[in-house]
Amino acid sequence: IHSCSFFAMRYFDFVRAGAKQPAGAPCTGRFVDDNLNLATPMKPIKNELLSTKVVQAVKAAIISGELSPGTKTTETQIATILGVSRTPVREAMRQLNEQGFVTLVKKSGVIIADFTLEDTLGILQVRGVLEGLAARLAASVITPQQLAHLHSVSAMLDDISKVDSAQSGEEFMLADRSFHDCIIEVSGNFHISRINDSLKGRLLRLHTLLIDLSQGRILQQVKEQHGNILEAIATGQAERAEQLS
Repeated sequence: IHSCSFFAMRYFDFVRAGAKQPAGAPCTGRFVDDNLNLATPMKPIKNELLSTKVVQAVKAAIISGELSPGTKTTETQIATILGVSRTPVREAMRQLNEQGFVTLVKKSGVIIADFTLEDTLGILQVRGVLEGLAARLAASVITPQQLAHLHSVSAMLDDISKVDSAQSGEEFMLADRSFHDCIIEVSGNFHISRINDSLKGRLLRLHTLLIDLSQGRILQQVKEQHGNILEAIATGQAERAEQLS
């Protein structure tokens, strides 16, 4: 799907319809931060580097929909749920605020951030440029082993798209990100990978909100797009790979 506006308006139609956000699922690829478990509700944690653990726990709750956009909470409430002091929570909220996941208000208040139309378009535009450039570079350097891996991910997408369920929608979303992340890795451009990593959480959250299996044609379009991208990369058509991504 090439139109940023289509995805943006798709999201806002989804929100206005009042549809429940589907729960996310753990990602086994590079797309989700390490140890970010979307399927597990927030619970006490006892590990070191508590602020990092708090960031992961709260980010997972936001992405999965456990903490929905507009939800008001406090550092104290989050600290109580996670079984930690307010100090690591305060640092975690600062990081999540910088990443755009929460908005901080006076007296330790926290509001779960929502996507504006401008945010949605901006994220999708940046993603489109990154994935297009990565596909162009990958078409020139991909190895047979890497190509075989891309084919396996593409085949997995085909299998998932044939199953009509909420779980399959989430699996398709994660496989879609795995497909594009693989291309970015193959491109060999560290800077593309680094920028992509910085967008991971927000992209996954946006994709979670966009899932609506009543629109099965969207999954079909994405599947067809992946097939065309894969063919362009496999045959060394750099410019076409960029245009399709």
